[in-house]
Amino acid sequence: MVGGFALALATGIGLSRVESLVPLLGPWFVLTAAALPPLAAVAWIVDHRPGWLTRRRAGVAFSVGATGSVLLAIFLEIVAPLAFVWLLLDLGDPLLDAFERLLNLLAGGEVARALTSPGFFIALFQLAIVAPLVEEFAKSLAVVPLLRGFLPDAGGASRRNVFLLGAAAGAGFAAVENAIYALFSARYWSGVLLVRALGAAVHPLGAGLAALAWHAWLHRKSGIDRRWLWGFPLAAGQHALWNGGIVLWITLSGTAFFGTAPQETDVMGVTIAAGLLALLALEGMGLWIVAREVSRRLDPAWTTSEEGGDHVAIQTPSLSTERAVALWAVVCLVVLLPVGLAALRIFWVGGR
Repeated sequence: MVGGFALALATGIGLSRVESLVPLLGPWFVLTAAALPPLAAVAWIVDHRPGWLTRRRAGVAFSVGATGSVLLAIFLEIVAPLAFVWLLLDLGDPLLDAFERLLNLLAGGEVARALTSPGFFIALFQLAIVAPLVEEFAKSLAVVPLLRGFLPDAGGASRRNVFLLGAAAGAGFAAVENAIYALFSARYWSGVLLVRALGAAVHPLGAGLAALAWHAWLHRKSGIDRRWLWGFPLAAGQHALWNGGIVLWITLSGTAFFGTAPQETDVMGVTIAAGLLALLALEGMGLWIVAREVSRRLDPAWTTSEEGGDHVAIQTPSLSTERAVALWAVVCLVVLLPVGLAALRIFWVGGR
């Protein structure tokens, strides 16, 4: 999948220079480059031990995460706050002024003032606090109908299936989010997707942990270990750490993007933005490792092979619930996919 991502990225960049082929083929390679990194993260997490998670079931979770979760997150994260701020509080103009001052400071190379400006703190609050809480809630909520079928008496086998199901939903959410970021980045879409590929495990890991929290909550009266309720704050925390670093990196790199980078952004000849990007890459790699380790620790076959115990039977959700969610996911995809492709094509051509 890593090779496929590189190929899709390179092909998309090449197609952007061929006017006649851009409208026809360009969006497909962008969508492919957007979807492959989170799918690769899920494949890494599964680690050749899919358990209950067949391709069809993973496809259901992926579709639900790419449709229902995205729509819910857009409403809770963007539509509702904007309506509250603009219509009820009438603070739309002050917010726009704060962001305009932030951009002016970046253009002027005033890094210290930019990092202490109201616009920066508003962006940091929105992306590092609000977004992780809303998105982890939305991603995991979409698979709750399937979680009731995983009984707590199945032990680790049931919990690992819950984690993998949530990870698949998180991959669907990440794929659409990547496509949206690429859509609004116009000619810089390839760089945006490349940076986001570093954190491809953020959404699958977060959704898997949040799904474990939902599973613990749904079966809280069955004697299940309630420590798994910490899955949601852990999911939001790792997401906030990644988003916070991205906001800081965008701000620092923005000094060179909007204007001339000042001397204060250099340390021993290396820009702080470049150093921060390297730290983000290390953080992203760390999240890949953590996600796989969580999956392994939840796998009875992996733990019993070390301890010499017996394997635990795998519980699966009811077929009727699974079919209902699968049908809903297919309907959402049929409705939303053409709309998304049309929008991506318009912005792809218009942004060049």
